[in-house]
Amino acid sequence: MMRTKLKHGIIIIVFIIIFLSLNYLYSYVENNKSNNREETAWQENKHDLDYAFFGDSHVMNAIMPEYINNSYNFAIPGEGHIEIYYKIQKLIFEDNITIKNIVLQLDAHSFSEKLRAPDRTFNELNYYSGFVPLQDIAMLREESIISILLKNKLMILGKGEDVVTYLIYREALTPIHSGWINNSKTFDNEDKTKLANAKLETHFNEERSMDNISQIYFDKILNLAEQNNISIIIIRYPVSEEYYSEIQDIKVDVDYDYHDMFFNDTKMFGDSDHLNWKGAEVFSKFINQKNSLCSIFSNTCRNI
Repeated sequence: MMRTKLKHGIIIIVFIIIFLSLNYLYSYVENNKSNNREETAWQENKHDLDYAFFGDSHVMNAIMPEYINNSYNFAIPGEGHIEIYYKIQKLIFEDNITIKNIVLQLDAHSFSEKLRAPDRTFNELNYYSGFVPLQDIAMLREESIISILLKNKLMILGKGEDVVTYLIYREALTPIHSGWINNSKTFDNEDKTKLANAKLETHFNEERSMDNISQIYFDKILNLAEQNNISIIIIRYPVSEEYYSEIQDIKVDVDYDYHDMFFNDTKMFGDSDHLNWKGAEVFSKFINQKNSLCSIFSNTCRNI
């Protein structure tokens, strides 16, 4: 009996050591994710901005700040308006920078209940816990603070897919340019309808229901901007015609709607709803035409 207990005890200790070692090694993967690398790059060169772009991977792939005067791309894959609200707070009150214009994404999927489910909020917990109060994260994820603390310390829990993605796609080797990440994929020769339908299944549940909390935080962003004398610009980003054909019944009220900009040129897409580097260059230059977004958005933003 004593030997059996000792044997079990040794097995448990070995398991704990292996787990903690893997957790330590995973921290390297975590630190080299695009969001953390982007934050490190920003902190090394943070400065006042004329245009700050926010959104998810649509924005991250579409906006090349090198073509837009004094701008920065703060978009992160999967990021919604809840996370964006706290990020803008950080930029204003912690990073202490002045932003003239905030450019928000508002696409058909932006308020999707499936994408904004509590367990998908603050998905990159290690990153967001650096500037979002843990009690707020716990409340919005509908979890206890103890659960959040454990997940934050034991980062590898549930992150096996991230490790595989990191090893296969070598995310850490992808350069970041003021928040923009080069999407070198092409969509032109693919089965576009099949791929578009697959993406739609990841974006929406069967009812295409919308998340009320995300809409509340969208309004909070507008109020935060108004309180800090920041103009808001709202853009709908380009998607393929195959993708749009399935979501055209979802109404989106934006200042500037470019969803159909590349319907006739699928070479601009990396997949059904993300621009590749060609599309990003054309779109960014278009946004910056006449050397000022205010030449396009003259009714919504202040002159530079």
